[in-house]
Amino acid sequence: MKVVLGRKTVLSNPLALKVYPPGQLKVSGSGDGADATAVSLDELAFVRGRRLNGDRSVYIGEDVPVEVELWIDEKLRDSRVFWPELNFNQVSFRDFQSANPENPRFSGYPQQRRAVHDGRRYTVHVFRSVIIPLAAGKIAGSVEAKMRLRIPVQKRRRNTTSMWDDDFFDGIFSRAREVDHSVRFDFPDLTVKALPEAPSGAYFLGLLGSWKVEYTTDQQVFRAGNPFTLELKISGNGSSDVLQAPELNLPGFRIYPPEIKRDAGSASIRYAVIPLRAGEATIALNTAVFDLVSEKYQIFKFERKITIDQAQEGVADSGVGQPRIEGAAEQSESVRARDAADKPASNILYLKKISDGGVNLPLYFNNLLWLLILLMIGPLCFLVNEARWLRRERMNSRPALLRRRNALGRRRKILRKLRKAEPEQFNKLVQDEVVPYLNDLLGQPPGTTATELAQKVQNRDLAECLKNSGEAGFMPGTVVPNHDELKKRILRLLKKTVFVWCVLVFATLHGGEMEDAEAAAFNAYDRGDFNAAAEYFRSRLDAQRPNPAILYNLGNALCQSGDLAGSLVCYEKAHLLAPRDNDIIENLNFVRRQLMQPEVGQIRNPYDLLIHIVEMFRPDQWLLVAAAAWSCLWLLATLRRRLGFNRKVFSLLLLLFIFFLALAACSFQFGGKYSGKTAVVMRDATPLLSLPSESSGKIERTIPAGMKVKIIELRRDWVRVRLDRFEGWMKTDGIQALKL
Repeated sequence: MKVVLGRKTVLSNPLALKVYPPGQLKVSGSGDGADATAVSLDELAFVRGRRLNGDRSVYIGEDVPVEVELWIDEKLRDSRVFWPELNFNQVSFRDFQSANPENPRFSGYPQQRRAVHDGRRYTVHVFRSVIIPLAAGKIAGSVEAKMRLRIPVQKRRRNTTSMWDDDFFDGIFSRAREVDHSVRFDFPDLTVKALPEAPSGAYFLGLLGSWKVEYTTDQQVFRAGNPFTLELKISGNGSSDVLQAPELNLPGFRIYPPEIKRDAGSASIRYAVIPLRAGEATIALNTAVFDLVSEKYQIFKFERKITIDQAQEGVADSGVGQPRIEGAAEQSESVRARDAADKPASNILYLKKISDGGVNLPLYFNNLLWLLILLMIGPLCFLVNEARWLRRERMNSRPALLRRRNALGRRRKILRKLRKAEPEQFNKLVQDEVVPYLNDLLGQPPGTTATELAQKVQNRDLAECLKNSGEAGFMPGTVVPNHDELKKRILRLLKKTVFVWCVLVFATLHGGEMEDAEAAAFNAYDRGDFNAAAEYFRSRLDAQRPNPAILYNLGNALCQSGDLAGSLVCYEKAHLLAPRDNDIIENLNFVRRQLMQPEVGQIRNPYDLLIHIVEMFRPDQWLLVAAAAWSCLWLLATLRRRLGFNRKVFSLLLLLFIFFLALAACSFQFGGKYSGKTAVVMRDATPLLSLPSESSGKIERTIPAGMKVKIIELRRDWVRVRLDRFEGWMKTDGIQALKL
């Protein structure tokens, strides 16, 4: 390199640079000075991997534990290690989210150990994971790891005898440079075999390993219409994440969707089963698991013959105490009518008096007036207060305006004194009250006399009155003509009245006596003619203004007649309109228990408590709460000059919390229960098809009456719904949407 400095040119010595490929950078390994051995980064830091199952082949779905080791020379202290990246084709990884939320593919944070390799001491970081093959054949895999190495800078030894030139300080204040380094390791190919065909007559649970299945029932005596639980208890060694519940096909029984619980080394599957008719029946179920040791299916058989007794007297026939079972032995119309007339009504299924208090649709119409008032009253109060405060500040800064304001405040008092004044006191009252009042009103200096004021008043009549009154006060011999006339003239000139009227509109509510048709419906319900009562309540429904009391009464009549799905729809809609009505909630939970569904309003954890608070009000009522908080925020801004700092901050935070909570609850409800996307299955054993066609669609499963499904798509006479993890098509006449 040529360096020019003035007239002098200097040519530097040549500098040679050597570039190494990635990982081949030479650094000092051992020794000092010229005797140091140069090694590459690939020798100081590398990665190794292995499968803990050895070289044997595996089956589809089998857990294959994998171990990754990062080797780093101990001299590279404080080097930073990152999570390695596993690359396999056609596999899934075991989810370790609960144990390692930072990287769910690995079972936890890496473990460390010390090891010696090729005469060097290394720190080994061990990572563990589990892969699950998804297809048969050869599976290739690799692991890539990135690390940031801190390489110490080798310093030359100084030839000096200074006491400060000590190698001890080089160890404390030594320097190092950071180098990014990537390493890779390729796993040997893994051979994956397909599972043999499952034995006929047995359902494969999807489990691989050493497992044991036991079958139990929670009852020994069985009755028609009484539910019991069939449980599969599974224990052993292996992963239960792939456990699949078998689909039971038991003629003469209603079977509800299973409940699956998975734990480490155990699992359970529970079915709620209801016998439909009395007699002899057989419960048979065969399941299979694949044993990896013997490489064969292990079958667990269950077969039990049971005797189903008749339903208890007064329970199965009521249609209320137990659910109405489709396919059960039907009674004759005469027997059913006789039993309906003889049996007493349930003590909770009583009717309510129907009032005119329906709920308007859309929901925000119910409180629209109050909503607008609350949205406007807060800002209005703030503006009025700010205007008054600005006016007061202007008055305080201008004494003339303050005197005029005080004068206007004394006007009525002066007028009353003038009306009651005697003739001999009139002149003195004018001098003491009227003249100072006019001085303040007109902005004249205090102490201005009546005569001086008369010269500055533009009204001739008022000026003449003041002049005569002033002359009478300072010249006792002067006679003022007609005190009464002077009094009337002054009163007429000073009198100015402003009336402000505020009109308030109050709405009155009135009730009427029960109509004859309504009384007839109540009488029909009391004597057991529930169909007639249901027809009347159904005729009273108003699509634009539904009444929760009518829906509640209709649900009672349908429940008493045995239509539990129809009564559930009525109670659900009534609960949407009146979410805090205890009678509606009690009857809704009563029907839910009959249909083997969870009850509403149950609080088991903080999340349930939050949902309970949100569902205490309708969306329009939450909007009203938000509007009230909005109005209070403006009132707080209005009163901010009168409150202390701590009180202002606390009130502001509380009102903001209520405001945003109300808006969030309103949005949550409009996107959930009030969205109209939830429906109730109205017929028992309704098929869920894979396609919107009865001829080409495959039956995925059957859904009992009363189950809730989520509507995803509408297509002519078909609707696509979701229930748990199942999706399929149903006829639109088989469900009823919970839409207001």
